Formats: sequence, structure tokens, C-alpha cells
Amino acid sequence: MTGGKVSAGQRQVFDFVKGFCSDTVLEYPLDKYLVDIFVPSKNLAIEFNGWYWHSDRANRSEITLEKYKLCKRLGIRLIVIWDFDWLQRRSIWEAKLQNILGVAGERLYARDCEFSENFNRRIKSDFLNLHHLQGDDQAFYWCGLFNDDACVAVMTFRKSRDNKSVELSRYAGEVVGGFSKLLKHCTNTLRGFGCSEII
Repeated sequence: MTGGKVSAGQRQVFDFVKGFCSDTVLEYPLDKYLVDIFVPSKNLAIEFNGWYWHSDRANRSEITLEKYKLCKRLGIRLIVIWDFDWLQRRSIWEAKLQNILGVAGERLYARDCEFSENFNRRIKSDFLNLHHLQGDDQAFYWCGLFNDDACVAVMTFRKSRDNKSVELSRYAGEVVGGFSKLLKHCTNTLRGFGCSEII
């Protein structure tokens, strides 16, 4: 159980998290493994996976799975950040980490937002590109929540292969109760498209 060289990306994630939680530890021993970053006060472990070292190496996949099982057994939440995701969508990851750490600032509640559906595609696309790790999608239907005329949450759907159901494609937003409110409001509209179930 020896730690390897700490990558620049792993160091960036560590420094970011340590800025909010002073007990953050780099290369923390957990049973027979090392987790890249551990925050004891939040029971949170973070693995920062480099594409080169973690791709096409079965033993690395198995080790990550074993770490996940160990963390689950110990009641520790484990999240994995890939280096290319961190490089391309760092601001999204930083917002997610702040939310996970409970330091995201003032909360916005769904009850304070207005529901809207199939609004301007450009607004939907821009919002997903800024707030979802996978970015925009090719949804046939979308809905969102707005607060003071600003989009604060988006949910999108695509038709399944059998055209009898729809699949939830994306959800992005840090609105308390936002997911539930959007799903509740859009269900009747989706059934109107002849879809028997939402997956």
C-alpha cells in the first residue's frame, strides 16, 4: 500500500476540498488500499482517476470496485472524478463538490420557482453545458424551473427505442425539491405523447 505520484489534477481537487474542510487528507490508508482524498468529517472519499492509468487495466477496475465495496461497508461515500472530466468541466465538479460538502451557500427551493416546458432550446442547451457533466442532449421534451426569469434547473427526456416509454436523459440544477417538482409537473404532458411509462 504505497502511494504513487500525486497528479496535478488530484492536487487541485485536494486543495479545493481542503479550502472548505481542514481535515481533508491526501492519500489516506483505508484497510489495504489508499484512497486519493479523504474527508473524515464528511465521511467522504474521492478517487481521482487518470485516464491513462485507469483505462483498459482490469486490475485497476477491480481495485476501484473493491474500494467502493469497502467504503460502502464502512459507511463512507466514494465519488470518482476522471481527469478529463476535471479538465473539461472543472467548474461543474467544483459546484458538485461544494454541494456534497454542504458549503454551497444560500439554498434555492422549488416552491420559489416557476415551472416551464419546451422553452427556448438555446437556454436548455446552454444550461446543460454549464451544469451537467455530459453537457447538452438531443431531447424531444424538456422542462425547467425559473427564478427571477433565470433558468435554475432543467430536466430532459428522450423516447425509448420502443416508442412506448420515455427515458429521463438529464437533470441539472441545485434546487431543493427541484427534481420532484419537475417530474410531477411534466408527467401528464409526457403521457399525452402516448408514453406509458417514464424510465
